[in-house]
Amino acid sequence: MNNNFLILTPGHTGSSIFSRMMGALGWNIGNIDWHAEDIDVRSVNAHLLETGNFDQEKAAKIINSLQNPFCIKDPRFSEPNLIQNWIPILEQYKPGLIYLKRKTEYIIPSYDRRGGPVEMAHRRIAECGKIINNWPWGVVIIDFDDLTKAVELFDKNKIISKPN
Repeated sequence: MNNNFLILTPGHTGSSIFSRMMGALGWNIGNIDWHAEDIDVRSVNAHLLETGNFDQEKAAKIINSLQNPFCIKDPRFSEPNLIQNWIPILEQYKPGLIYLKRKTEYIIPSYDRRGGPVEMAHRRIAECGKIINNWPWGVVIIDFDDLTKAVELFDKNKIISKPN
């Protein structure tokens, strides 16, 4: 495993915060939107989900244009049979997979509150387990509670200024 990563999440797991943290720590998180999802990756994945067609040329161009190290997030990666389309493109980079783990009883109400289909949440959670078990490179699992603790460390009131 090298220093490149894909963030695997069914959504509603703190992944936007985590993606931004990775960007702040020096990883290239791509051309992101306010969810900290790469817009171009999302476009390829949305097209695949809508049409059943994977634009391998566009996907390769996106990944190959990223400066290393990169860390890409798109919850659509957790849709059934989607991520395996990316494996041949990712092969040369061998990115580690970062799975953001959160209890299902917290994910489902979060989907529901935001008008997201609950069945999508269940489908994505189930697929995440399959992806983790079959990921060809390294896997890191980060618990939501640990992520919350890490975010608390970024309290701007605790930052000590550098001496002159």
